This record gives sequence, C-alpha cells and structure tokens, in this order.
Amino acid sequence: MIYAPPDGAMNVRPVLAEIRERALAWREGMRAQIINFTLLPMSPVDRSFLQQSVGNGPIQLILRDYSTCRVQATGIRNVWSVQFFNSVDDIILDTLEVGGIPEIALAAAEDLEDSAERLHEIIEACSK
Repeated sequence: MIYAPPDGAMNVRPVLAEIRERALAWREGMRAQIINFTLLPMSPVDRSFLQQSVGNGPIQLILRDYSTCRVQATGIRNVWSVQFFNSVDDIILDTLEVGGIPEIALAAAEDLEDSAERLHEIIEACSK
C-alpha cells in the first residue's frame, strides 16, 4: 500500500508505484531493473518519504575499490539501494535496483576460485 505523501512531495508517488510494480513482476533469472535517482527531480520531502516507505532491510555492504559503494537491502523483498560515493563521500550515483543481489556485490568467478584454493590450502595445513 502506498500512503499519501506529505505536503511538499513532488514525484515520490509515481516512483513508489513503479517500485511496487517492478518488485511484484520480478522473478529469478530476470534482469534487474534500475531506477536512477541521480537524474530524477526529487525534493528532500520526496527522498525522506521514499526512504520511510521502502525502509531498511537486514543487509548492508560497503564496497571499496576505485570509489566507495554502499549496497543496502530495503524492507521490500528484492529491492536494493545502491549508492556510489566519490573520494569526499558525496553521492555520485544513487539508485534502487529491483532484482536479485546487485551485480556490484557479487564476487567475480576468479575471486571465488582463488578463495576456494586458499581454503583448500588452509584445510591441508590444518590436517597435518
């Protein structure tokens, strides 16, 4: 259910309707749908009501590479907040992804293979 937004809200109601529609339609194996808030005209009231409406889920990842990325599960199944930050912690890309675990949070196949090899070495060393 989408509650009436507060006074001062401009665009949050259709955005919430789109999130709901995409979340209900998404199935395993489908490509994630991304809503880019960086490009949407949303007032501070819109953003606050959106955050209140989707809520926070139990998972938050902070990924550091060339920049910092925060992946946060929302209170809606298969809806993830993905934000990228520059070197002074300003948000440079703010999205919601409707789908499975966001691709940015998945380990590369090479990393999984390397981890398996290292675990095998640790198990062998411990069994001696």
